[in-house]
Amino acid sequence: MLDRIPRNELRRGAWVWVPLSILVADILVRWPVDISQTLQMPMDNLLASLVLSLGFWWGLSRICAGLGRWRYIPVALVTISMAVMVCAAWQYQRVVGAELTLGPVIYVFQEPGNALDLISVGFSWIWGAGLLVLIATWTWALTTWRGPTRVLTRRLSAAAVVIFLLSAVVIPFEVRINELPDLSDSAMARLARRTVSVVSKPTAVLLPTLPRNLVEPQAPVPGPNILIIVNESLRRDHMHVFGYERANTPHLDAFFAQHAAQIYDFPHAFSTAASTLFSWTSLLTGRYLVQSRETLGEVSLPWHYARAVGKSSFFVSPQNWTWMGMKDFFLTFDPPDYYADATAFDSPVVNDTGVDDLIAAQAAIDRLSVYAQDDTPFLGILQTNATHFPFMHEESAPWPTTSVRNRYDSAIGNVDRVFGKVIEGLDESELLDDTIIIYTADHAEFMYGETDASALDVGSRTASCHPVLTHIPFFIYVPAKWEAQIGVEELRANTQRVVSNVDVTPTLLDLWGMAGIDPSDGSVPPMDGQSLLSPISEERSVWCFNLPVWSALPTAALGVYSRDRMAYMRSEFDEILYMNSSDWVDKSQWRRWDSPTEADRVWLSEALGAYELLEPYMRKIQTANPTLMEGLSQGPRPAAP
Repeated sequence: MLDRIPRNELRRGAWVWVPLSILVADILVRWPVDISQTLQMPMDNLLASLVLSLGFWWGLSRICAGLGRWRYIPVALVTISMAVMVCAAWQYQRVVGAELTLGPVIYVFQEPGNALDLISVGFSWIWGAGLLVLIATWTWALTTWRGPTRVLTRRLSAAAVVIFLLSAVVIPFEVRINELPDLSDSAMARLARRTVSVVSKPTAVLLPTLPRNLVEPQAPVPGPNILIIVNESLRRDHMHVFGYERANTPHLDAFFAQHAAQIYDFPHAFSTAASTLFSWTSLLTGRYLVQSRETLGEVSLPWHYARAVGKSSFFVSPQNWTWMGMKDFFLTFDPPDYYADATAFDSPVVNDTGVDDLIAAQAAIDRLSVYAQDDTPFLGILQTNATHFPFMHEESAPWPTTSVRNRYDSAIGNVDRVFGKVIEGLDESELLDDTIIIYTADHAEFMYGETDASALDVGSRTASCHPVLTHIPFFIYVPAKWEAQIGVEELRANTQRVVSNVDVTPTLLDLWGMAGIDPSDGSVPPMDGQSLLSPISEERSVWCFNLPVWSALPTAALGVYSRDRMAYMRSEFDEILYMNSSDWVDKSQWRRWDSPTEADRVWLSEALGAYELLEPYMRKIQTANPTLMEGLSQGPRPAAP
């Protein structure tokens, strides 16, 4: 039958091999890993994407036909980039076992090294050969026909390509990509837009590596040990111990049931940033990102204060802390007495660039055993990683782990197992009754595609201050034998206040009797956080910043959270978003931002005006969007002309 079709006509339709090869290969990838074959995308979105895809490849082939020998340049650029992107999507499906959404695509630009490590897992020469075959096939399909084209055809083909590229701007963030192979094309279009956006922005200035201020030795302070557990990307509203429907925290459930009287839970706790680097900076310095680079780079860190009062210290993380210079910034000068991150363990990387959390937990438990044997008081910091994207889920989860949300819920089970193991280690070392536990997170998480909150409001995860990304778990366990000595009356009262992980270090200093130890002559700016053992005002507001004040990036976001209200603004927004804090309890209200009242404006004006160091940061927002702050009667003065 093919013999009856003129050869040139076969070449004319050769472009069909591109979407056809994607279809065949996609089925081969999906079938063995049991990825769902059901369509989760609305039919109108699916058909629109299919039309855009077919139009793009047809239009590109017709445009190239008129370029003569020069056609190989644009075809090579398109086929190589497209083939790499599609193969990366298939590899992601194979490694992660879930559909590719926009979240991982954005993740490539936020953490390119980690994304490359993830995609390269199990990569072999077969994948490399397949990629070359794909590129060669597509290049042939798009260049084999060289016939003349009519004016109308050229115009239609150009329109098809332009419409496809423009679709990258208007396709909602919530739309899932790669549900069908053709949707990979839509991913490529948005990927191209994201590339232009990232490349065109000036690079953010990272934190400096400077000598830290020394803390003069103090008289040893008798008191409990302190263990801080900081979880990666952990959402309070997805934890069974705090009311979530899935039973993913059995160890925390049991601990809360057994020690209810000694646990002080802070349901109104927020992170200072949705970026790991910036949130850890505030947690360990007690200061917001509106402080200067030099201040944040020079001030003392918790283990420096611990050493000054005769306590040993350790820091254990399953993550690789060389990321974004974190190891240089925090650990170059006068590090903890014992330090270990992913690079210290002879173990395979299992999630992002981190090793298994249980390996890090065991290293921490080994330190606890040493301290117990030597009767050494200590400060310990343990980080978890299972809830970092792409989420290390439990193999035995009682629910399917094919979706990102389900994987995340299951990964919390792994975090919970770490907590159970640590409590067991404390118990076996007979340290549990002498150790205060501070349990928190660096920030929360947002799954692109979820319906509870709008991705258009959230924006890029690490550049956001949306409350879905900053509302974190936070509780403190105080052994009964130490309650009287440290005084827990204010701690109990503060559980009803708005708090932040910027309060961790000031609380440590209060526990060690070191409140006010920093110089009062202005040489070291005071901490922004407050001790949770001291009275906190009911009117207090806490803050989130998506960038440090010195960053050269033109976009800035700010979150303000109080007991009754919260506000969220970005320099790209047309208006400030307000929400009644009570709506946060009901997830069905997360999409509903209130129309601002005069009381809202007065509250925000007073909050902005009360924090003097905020003024330079607000100028960044005003410079990018001069009209955003209109209607506020107080607050930062406008920038000088």
